[in-house]
Amino acid sequence: MKKLLICWLVLLSVGCHEDEEAAVTPVPPTVAWQEDERFLFDTKVQTNSYSDGASLYLMGLNSLIKVTQDNGKEVTSRSLLEGVRNPTQYKYPISSALTAVVFNESTLICYPTHYPSLQSGKGILMTNLDPAFQAFDFVNANQGECMKISPGKVLAVPYRASDGMKVLLVSLEVTPSTTGLYDQVRITGTKVVLISSSLVPIQYMGLHPEGFYVATGGASYLLSPDGNLQKLRDSGLLNVFTYKQNVYGLFNDGLHHSPDGKTWNFKADISTLNLLSYTSLHDTLLLGTFNDQVFQLRIKPTSINMLELQNEGLKGNKITSVALFGHKVYITTLSGVFVKDEKDLLTYKDSH
Repeated sequence: MKKLLICWLVLLSVGCHEDEEAAVTPVPPTVAWQEDERFLFDTKVQTNSYSDGASLYLMGLNSLIKVTQDNGKEVTSRSLLEGVRNPTQYKYPISSALTAVVFNESTLICYPTHYPSLQSGKGILMTNLDPAFQAFDFVNANQGECMKISPGKVLAVPYRASDGMKVLLVSLEVTPSTTGLYDQVRITGTKVVLISSSLVPIQYMGLHPEGFYVATGGASYLLSPDGNLQKLRDSGLLNVFTYKQNVYGLFNDGLHHSPDGKTWNFKADISTLNLLSYTSLHDTLLLGTFNDQVFQLRIKPTSINMLELQNEGLKGNKITSVALFGHKVYITTLSGVFVKDEKDLLTYKDSH
């Protein structure tokens, strides 16, 4: 199995006395990642997760699991999703209100995250909205979510058409249940936006406070929820993350930083960064993952430090997402869900 090899400099300051033996400080034992026994058998495979503080959502092969807290205890509920297509090849999006999955070659379904079901889901047949539709144009799971849902409940769906690469914008509304059974999803508007008349694949979809990032190999754009398309750079985005109130973008030509996610300045060209999947647990804690490895990233004005964290208990498990909920860090993998207290997260591997 491939391992990402990271080297960093550790500075040690040691004081010695010839006639006195140095005191030895005991090193506390490493706290291993623990497998969460609520996710066994057919729920071991989890492909994505999302935490809004009040709830934790986890996407499985054909289910959405919700974890909440009630009087200090965690309560878990599971809802089945109908016919999720390629659930491990693509990472389907989750928000506090909605999730969306593909049902077949030309149909997607939008579900409310509150008890999704066949009765509450809303189907969208792409050929009804664009007769030129040919196929969804999704990035693979290790490159991020294949579609995006904005806080304003707008779903962005990239696809290939006979006349170019496009994004479908679907404005959605969730009506709370009056019976306590399930919420209802309703479409309030749709818009088709041409990204490129050339059949250049979409390589990244991301969220911006003013809409969505959309990137091909040759250009990156900001797409507003009402369909306005603005070119940002003549280089393709690979990933976007935030750290200490700054926005960082990994482009084909290196790492750039930005105050607003629109204007970009070159920071560094480190190809290793392109291999990681990123999660900002909060503004000062940025994690990167690769297979079963977890790294803490510290970005400074003149340097970038990548510190590998201990992964005892995780070895051999392919990480798919990381989320923080109830002072615990949850890591989903293709072979189980693993948990560690937040206070035990930042223990580092020996650099040797």
